[in-house]
Amino acid sequence: GIVRKDWFFGPYCAQSILAVDQIMWTTCAEIALNHIEGGDENAMKANIEFSNKQLEHSVGLVRLDLSKLQRVLMGALIVLDVHGITVLDNLVTSSCRSTNDFDWSKQLRYYWAVDEVTTSDGNRVSDDCIVRQTIAAFRYSFEYLGNTPRLVVTPLTD
Repeated sequence: GIVRKDWFFGPYCAQSILAVDQIMWTTCAEIALNHIEGGDENAMKANIEFSNKQLEHSVGLVRLDLSKLQRVLMGALIVLDVHGITVLDNLVTSSCRSTNDFDWSKQLRYYWAVDEVTTSDGNRVSDDCIVRQTIAAFRYSFEYLGNTPRLVVTPLTD
């Protein structure tokens, strides 16, 4: 596979890197929840450990000689990853055990929909990024938001 540093600083735009990071966070969290349902009580804690190692790696990259855009990307990525770890910690604290639990469904979750999905506005899409929260599902639509620094992500700004 590709080395994370090469992926972050390769030919990809920051927005796509941040979107893929969110898709992977959602995927890993749901895998952990499925393992918990299957009896592995420590699956989410293992996911948190993995996420912390990735965060440490990202923090280490900030110490390199980076361009301004690379530094902004890494700052945004670190803020999102810290928020993701906080959410995972809260899932453990609330004893969330399933992808059907409200504590999970209330989170903003990103998916890559290979198969056809019906969004909340009735559109049927496939091979696209879908953002879900509770029963709502919307196309990400790759709207350009700019490579701006993020100060903080809270449940109100998620």
